[in-house]
Formats: sequence, structure tokens, C-alpha cells
Amino acid sequence: MRQREQDLAAALDETAQYEARIEKMVHVYNQSVRELEPQLAVVEKQAETIRALSAPILEVAHGVVAMPIIGAIDREREALLTQALLTRVHERATRLVIVDLTGLDDVDALTASHLLRTCAALRLLGTKVVLCGLRSAVAKELVRLDADLAVVETLPTLRAALERIR
Repeated sequence: MRQREQDLAAALDETAQYEARIEKMVHVYNQSVRELEPQLAVVEKQAETIRALSAPILEVAHGVVAMPIIGAIDREREALLTQALLTRVHERATRLVIVDLTGLDDVDALTASHLLRTCAALRLLGTKVVLCGLRSAVAKELVRLDADLAVVETLPTLRAALERIR
């Protein structure tokens, strides 16, 4: 009987030690969360700024906007670009959208297809679309997709597109 009492006491002592460790770990975790929350808020604000900058829409004339696309386009950015353009066209009397692809890093079949669908959606809203700055890789991908380029006008440079609206 004495041995059982000693074993029970040892087990209770061990349990108390584990509980103390767990309590300490919970305290460290909560402290870490409190310290990281302000950093997380900064990161979220920076991500919001990056999203806004990744889809700039510039008003270049009355009823005319330009959207320069710079860098790589992933699926999230594709959706952001499309939504930004459609919202802008819908909210304001935009008769012409110039999409400048000069700074586009690379384009795959999905990106090219999405770009054409965005152009078609803009046309459904009554807006004319001009693509400019197409590099040979983009042009090849559009041709490979057998894209109907009759839905958009293409010009070699942003300068040519801006001169076109004068």
C-alpha cells in the first residue's frame, strides 16, 4: 500500500510539473502573439499597398485610362487587374482602355486567355480596348491560342496609343 501511495505522489508531482510547463508555454505563446500582432498589421497594410500598386489605372484623357502591366502576373493578380478595370469602367464613363504590356515579364496560355476575356468583358461594357507594347512572346502566345484579335486594337507602343487618342 505504501508503494502505491509513493507511486501516486510521484505521478501527481510529475503531472504538476507538466502543468507548470504547459502554463509557461501558453504564456510564451500569448506573449509572442501580442508581439507579432503589430508586425502582422504592418505586413497586411503593405500587402494592401502592393495590391493597389500592382493594378494602377491612370486617367490619361477624359474617358480614357491606361493600365501599365509590369512584372509577372499570377492568378491572383490577374483577377485583381480584371476587377480593377471592370470596376473603373463601370463607375466612370470610360470609352477607351489602353493596356500597356511593355513591362510584362512573361505570358503563358492561361494569362493570354485571361487577358482576352478581360478585353471581351470590357467591350461588353461598351469600352474600346487597345493593347500596346506587345513583345514577340506575347504575340506568339496569342497567335498560338488562335485568339480573335478583332476584339482589340493593337499598337506597338504606349506612345502610339496615346497619339491615337489625340
